[in-house]
Amino acid sequence: MLFQYLGHSFGAADTTIYANFYVFYMTTLVLMRHGETEWNRMGRQSSRTDISINERGAAEVRAVAPALESFASAFFVSSPLNRAKETAAIVAAILGVENAQTWESLREIDAGVFEGETHTSALQGPYAQDYLNWRDPSSGNVGAPLGETWSAVDERAR
Repeated sequence: MLFQYLGHSFGAADTTIYANFYVFYMTTLVLMRHGETEWNRMGRQSSRTDISINERGAAEVRAVAPALESFASAFFVSSPLNRAKETAAIVAAILGVENAQTWESLREIDAGVFEGETHTSALQGPYAQDYLNWRDPSSGNVGAPLGETWSAVDERAR
């Protein structure tokens, strides 16, 4: 047996599985969305506005954090926005992690004129077609007016 993981033993005959597992294991990335904010609850677009999570959001994070115990020794990083930092802080405190960092490059897309708008209000506003294009991945690299394009976000996050 070369190694055992989740009750499955991998031996010499499992070389391909072992190689695939090894690559997967070394590149495991866990993404967690922040807990609920008041703007989430209201259906408002909150890209750059720095809104904290609400009590329900904190409860959501506390409920999910134990499932991340196997990553307690991992590297934790979040956006510098309060909702992301608060989410990371709750998880880190529950798991006893002290190495959480914030990266500016992980900041949410700039929603431009759609910041603070609900889906309904954006569709009734002067930029309704721009909103539909921005929300449709098949539209290509479209940005919100006065906001960021998806390729700009991709470049920033690299």
